[in-house]
Amino acid sequence: MKNKLHYKPVGRSASTTVLGPLLLAAALMGTKPIEAEPEAAGYSFKPIAFLGGAAPGGGTFTSDFEPSAFNNRGEMAFTADLIEPGQEGVFLVREGKLTQVVRFGQPAPGGGTFSVAELGNIGLNDKGDVAVAFTL
Repeated sequence: MKNKLHYKPVGRSASTTVLGPLLLAAALMGTKPIEAEPEAAGYSFKPIAFLGGAAPGGGTFTSDFEPSAFNNRGEMAFTADLIEPGQEGVFLVREGKLTQVVRFGQPAPGGGTFSVAELGNIGLNDKGDVAVAFTL
């Protein structure tokens, strides 16, 4: 005896079970996809940094870009490798201007020196305050 899978609709006729999905598919085929209109939405895209480009505070962006935080004012905080891979810095883009927040080798508040890496997600609120965890 062969095992067979039997399907019997409960509470519906067989014609409703077959026609329902076909009617839905036909209805969806006749709809026009929604297309984004960038001009109407008010969005624009602009480059903020380039690999091999100069980094604020000196050196160049080398091999890594980690966008971490955006706020409602269009500001963005990100981490990038500088000079040598693994030596990171955190940067903020505000009103189209790129500024350094912190980088390896700088003195840390409360003592010590920032080491080579940012430790996870960056915080950025709508006032533009940045919170970052960095190795010492």
